Amino acid sequence: MIVEAVPVRDRILAGELADAAITQRPLLDELLAKGRLVPGSVVDVARSTVSLVVRTGSPQPNISSVDAFRRSLLSSTSIAYPDPNAGGLAGIYLVRALEGLGIAEQMRGKTTLVASGQEACRLVATGTVELGVAQTSTARAAAGVVTIGALPKELGVDIVVSAGIVTGVGDLDASRELLTFLTSPAAASVIRAGGMEP
Repeated sequence: MIVEAVPVRDRILAGELADAAITQRPLLDELLAKGRLVPGSVVDVARSTVSLVVRTGSPQPNISSVDAFRRSLLSSTSIAYPDPNAGGLAGIYLVRALEGLGIAEQMRGKTTLVASGQEACRLVATGTVELGVAQTSTARAAAGVVTIGALPKELGVDIVVSAGIVTGVGDLDASRELLTFLTSPAAASVIRAGGMEP
């Protein structure tokens, strides 16, 4: 099983085999269209949000509305988030939000692009940057930071995580069983505990 975002698509397109691929729904749809996934096998597993974090003990900015979120970003000194050009989903969605808010240019000078949400959280925990952005599941698991909350829903940050069977898999029945489990009530509690919704 491969679990990431854009790199999943690239690895499958390059011919890598796996029991199942799990990533953002549009990327799996692309793989399906290119014949790299078994037709009819793609299922939605979870929905993920993107959250803002601060260092433990630091003041917590107000992000309870779109306007409050915009003001908090503009008043911040620095922010780190996954590089959208490298496929970081949190970064992709944040950049869209910044553009929609009309503050992308104003934020550019105080932005540090990193390889992952974990790295963004680490920079916040060490005091290197004031704010960090990561998928909520990543943010909640990070040490030394407090998750302020998910970005306002009005910004359209809604990541659908799906799974599909890779074409050429050795044991098709086992892969189907895995996908059935991922969409079962037993998996739902684990998905919720990880900061996502089934």
